[in-house]
Amino acid sequence: MAELSHLQIRNPKDDETPIEAGTQIFASLLPSFVPLWRRWLIHPKTYAFEIYLISQTLYFYVTTPSQSETLISSLVSSSFPTSTVKKTGDPMDIVLKSKRLSVGEVALNSYSYFPTKTYFDFKDVDPLSALLGFLSKQPAHLKFCVQIAVTPAYFAWADAAVSAAKHLTYDETADKYGQNPQKLLIMKKASFQGGKAAIRLLVGSTTNQIDPYPYLTNLAGTFGSFSLGEGNQYIYKKRVFFKDVLINRMKARKISYFERPQQILNAQELATLWHPPGYLLAGIKNMAWGKTLLGEPPENLPVVPASAHPRGETNGDEGHPGGVLDEKKDINFFAKTEFKNKETIFGIKTEDRRKHVYIIGKTGVGKSTLIANMAIDDIRKDRGVGIIDPHGDLSETILDYIPKRRMNDVVYLEPFDTERPFSLNVLEIKNKQQKDLVASGIVSIFYKLYKDF
Repeated sequence: MAELSHLQIRNPKDDETPIEAGTQIFASLLPSFVPLWRRWLIHPKTYAFEIYLISQTLYFYVTTPSQSETLISSLVSSSFPTSTVKKTGDPMDIVLKSKRLSVGEVALNSYSYFPTKTYFDFKDVDPLSALLGFLSKQPAHLKFCVQIAVTPAYFAWADAAVSAAKHLTYDETADKYGQNPQKLLIMKKASFQGGKAAIRLLVGSTTNQIDPYPYLTNLAGTFGSFSLGEGNQYIYKKRVFFKDVLINRMKARKISYFERPQQILNAQELATLWHPPGYLLAGIKNMAWGKTLLGEPPENLPVVPASAHPRGETNGDEGHPGGVLDEKKDINFFAKTEFKNKETIFGIKTEDRRKHVYIIGKTGVGKSTLIANMAIDDIRKDRGVGIIDPHGDLSETILDYIPKRRMNDVVYLEPFDTERPFSLNVLEIKNKQQKDLVASGIVSIFYKLYKDF
C-alpha cells in the first residue's frame, strides 16, 4: 500500500473566502480523464477529502499520497490563504477502534451528467450547514467519517455529457425559453473539470449497546440538501455484503474500477461537498477552528543553514567565512516557521540580542516557553545565561535540559531557602563611574517598597 499523508485543515472562524475558491483545488487534481489502458503506465492518484467527528469535535482532512503532500498543501493554502495545514496521524484509526461499525455509500440517483446543487444554489447559507449541524449534535460515544474519494475518470465524461445534451427531445419548455433547462444544466456541468467520486460514510460506536446504523442513515439523509429537482439527487446505498471490503478501501483511500464507474462529479460539486469552514458556519458548535494567524517571515530570517550536517559538521560554505558551524553558533534557535516552502527552525542572531528582546503577550500564549527555548539553546552552546524566574516553573523546566557536561556550571539560587542562604552585595561595583547609578537605583527600590509608610 502506498504511503499516505494525512493533512488536517483548519480555517479561522471569521474567514470570508468564498466557497468557490475550493473549485481550484479539485480542478487542479483532476485531469479530463485517464483511460483504463493508460492507468497501467501512469497510475493516477486517488485523493480523499474527509470530515470527521471525533470526541464531539469536527475536523476537516485531506489524505493524499505522500509524494503529493506539497501539492495539496500549496493548493489549499493558495485557495484559502488564512487556513493552516498540519500533518497528523490517520484519524481513520480512531474511528475503526470503535466496538461497533456501520458503513455505507451515497450515490447519484440518475445519470452522472445531471448535476446536483452547487454553492451557487445556496443563498447566504453554507451548503454544509445541514451535514455539520447534524454531526455537531451527536453524543460522545459516536464517531463519524464522511469520505469523498476522487480520482480521474475512466472515460471522456464531458464529451458523453455534451452528446447526451444534444439528444434531449424538443419540448414546450424549450419552445418557450429557447433551450431545454436540463440541457443547460448538463452543459454547465460538462464545462468544469471533474472525475470519478465515491462518497462513503462510516459510523462507529464505542459501546456495544448502541447500534450505529440508524445514525448512518440519518447522516445519509443530510445529503438531501444537495438534491436538484431538475437535475440529480444523492441517495443512500445500503451495504449488505462485503462491508469489510469497503472499510478496507476507506482505510487505504482507494477506489475500485467496478465501484461506481459512471459516478462523475465536477469541481463545483466537489467543492460544495467539501471546503474548509468559514464565517457562514460560525454558528456550528464543536468545530476545530484555526486560531493561529501566521505572518510571512522576512527574507533574511536567521535559519538553520541548508548545508548544515545533522551532527553539526560543516563543509565550509563559500558564502560564510567561518563555515556553517560558526553561523549556527551565532544564532539562538527557538521556534519553527514555514520558510521558502519548508518548515524551518529559526532564531535570532547574537548581535540582534544585544539590542534587547521584549516578549509581549497575554497569559498562555507561550512567553515562558519562548524564554525557555532561548535559554536551553544558550546552555547547549556553552554560553553563559542568567534566568530570573518569579514563579519557579520556568527554572524547573530548564533544569531538565542541562547537559551533563554543564552540570557543575549551574548555580541555583532560591532567596526563600533558609537552609542554603546566599549573600548578595548590592553595593558591589566594578568601577567608580557606577557609584551614582547603583546608589540611585537602590534608593529608588526602597522608595517604591516603603513610600506609603
